[in-house]
Amino acid sequence: MSEFQAGVGFSRNLNPKIAGEEVIASALENLDKDPKFVLLFSTIHYARKERKGMQKFVEAAYDALPKKAIPMIGGSVAGFINKHGVFAKGATALAVYCDVMDVAAGYGKGVKRNPRKAARNCAKMIKQKKKNKYKSKLLINIISSPTVPTLPKIGRINVVKSKILGELLTYLTPIFSLKGQGIGEEFLAIEELSNILQEYRIIGGSATDDGQCFESYQFFNSQTYRDSIVALAISTTFNIIMKTSSRLVEVKEFEITQTFRERIIRKINKTKAKKYFFSKVLGVPSELFKKLGPFYHKASMHFPLGTPDKTFITALGGIFGDNLVLGHKLPQKNLATFSIDGKNLKKSFEDIIFKKAKIEDIPLTAILIISIGYLVSLGYKVSYIRKFINKLNIPYLGIFSLTENIRINKKLYTRAYSINLLVLNKKTKNEF
Repeated sequence: MSEFQAGVGFSRNLNPKIAGEEVIASALENLDKDPKFVLLFSTIHYARKERKGMQKFVEAAYDALPKKAIPMIGGSVAGFINKHGVFAKGATALAVYCDVMDVAAGYGKGVKRNPRKAARNCAKMIKQKKKNKYKSKLLINIISSPTVPTLPKIGRINVVKSKILGELLTYLTPIFSLKGQGIGEEFLAIEELSNILQEYRIIGGSATDDGQCFESYQFFNSQTYRDSIVALAISTTFNIIMKTSSRLVEVKEFEITQTFRERIIRKINKTKAKKYFFSKVLGVPSELFKKLGPFYHKASMHFPLGTPDKTFITALGGIFGDNLVLGHKLPQKNLATFSIDGKNLKKSFEDIIFKKAKIEDIPLTAILIISIGYLVSLGYKVSYIRKFINKLNIPYLGIFSLTENIRINKKLYTRAYSINLLVLNKKTKNEF
C-alpha cells in the first residue's frame, strides 16, 4: 500500500531566522521520513523588519530541512490560513512525503521583462531534472505580481492627475518592466507554461505584500527572487482533484476602443477612458477617488474588471492622466465590471468544498489559493472558510494571493477574486 504523510508548519516569531527554523520544524513534526517537497510562505513583515530579512528567513528554513536535495518553493503572501486560524503576519509551510511521487522544481527570472522566456526557462529546468513517470501530474506555481513603480525624485506613484505627465508615463511603462516593476505579466507566463507542460494540471498564485503592491518575493530552495516564476512539478499515483469558484456578478459591459500595448486603456467607446469609466461605467465622479491618495487600488478591488466569462479578472492599477492602467494585459476588447458582496464570497467557499468537489473519498491533503480580495471584502469573517475545510480533517494550507491561476478541464483561468482548491485523494477519479 502506498504511504503518504503531510505536515503543516507555523510560526509567528518576528525574527526571520527563528521563524524560518520554527516553521520547518513544526511542518516536519508529523513526518517520520524526509519530505519529497516543501511549500513555504510568509507575509512581507520579514522583509520590512530588517535588511535582507526575507533572505534570512528562507535560508534558515532551507537549512532546517533534513537534506539539501529536497525542493522548496514558495513566496510572500498577504496572509494564510491553516488549522491554527487565519493570519496576516507570520509564516507557514506544507511538507509532504509520498513513496509514489516524483518531484522536480524550476524557476525563471524576469517575468515582467519577458514573461514567456521566464516560463520557458522554468519549464526547461523541470524537464531536465527528473522523469515524472506516474500518471497524475500537477504543477504548483508562484509568480511575481504587479508592483507600483518608483519614479526618480517622485517615489512610488500610480495616480497622476497631470494629463501631460500621464501621457509621458504611459509611453514609459515598458521601462518599468526592465526594473521588475509595473504591470503584471502572470497571464502570459502561465499561458506559456501551460502550453509547454500540457500534461500537467496547474494551480498557483501571485506573490504579493500586504496589499500595497510595493514588492513581492518568490522562494526557490535557499534563494529569494523579486520578479520570477517558481514552480514545483509533481507526478504521483494518487488522484488529483481541482476546483475553482468565482461568485462575482456582472454589472455592466463596455468596449475598449483604444489601448497602449493592451495594458493601458486610452479610450472606451471612443471617449477618453478616465472620464467614461467614472461617469458612465461606475456612475461616480472621479473626484471621489482623489481623497484616497495615490494608493487607491485597495478601493479599486471593490469594482473588479474582467471578461464576461470570468476567465480573466483584474483591477485598475492606476490612473495616468486620462488613461487607465490595468494590473495585467487585456485578453480582449470587451470587458465588464463586477459587483462583490460578502454573501456570494462565502458561497464560493461552499461551492468548492461541498457542492462540486466530491472529495469525501479519503482526502489526504489540500491546498487553497484564495484572492486577497476576500481579505479586503470580508475582513476577519474570511475565517468562515475554516468551518468547511476543517471538516475534512486533513492537513491543509491556504494562501491569500493577488491573482490566482488554474487550469481545469483544459481551460486556463488567470483572475483575481477567485478561490481555487487542490486535493490529493486516494479513490476519486481524476478530473481534467
